[in-house]
Amino acid sequence: MENGLLQTLPATPAYKPPRLLKIHFDDPATLAACYLPFLKQGGLFVPGDYEELSSDAVMLLLRLPGESQAEMLRLDVVCSTPQGMPGKQPAGIGLGFNAETARVAARVREIISPFSAAQGSAFLESW
Repeated sequence: MENGLLQTLPATPAYKPPRLLKIHFDDPATLAACYLPFLKQGGLFVPGDYEELSSDAVMLLLRLPGESQAEMLRLDVVCSTPQGMPGKQPAGIGLGFNAETARVAARVREIISPFSAAQGSAFLESW
C-alpha cells in the first residue's frame, strides 16, 4: 500500500539459519545406498527424524569413506520423508549438491562407482 512517501511491504517470514548436521560414512556401500542419482547434480539421503527442520538448506559436516577430514557443505533440502511413511520408507531428508559442492559430488560418484543402484535400494529397505 502506497501513501505518498511511505510504502508498506508485506511481512516476510523471519530468517532461519541453516541447521547443522553431521554424518560420516565408514564404507562405500553405505554411501552408495544414500546417494540420490536422480538429482541433476546428485545428492545424499540423510536418515533421521527431521520433522522440525524449517530451513531450505542445511550445513552438512560430511566425512567420506577413507578420508580423515570432514568437509562443511551448504546443501539444499530437496525432499523429506517423515516418520511412519508406508512402504518401509526410512525417515530422513534428501540433500542436493549444488555448484559450490560440485567437487565433493564428483568425489562421492568416484567412491560409489563400483556399486549399483540396486544395491543401494536394497540397503535402504533394510535401514
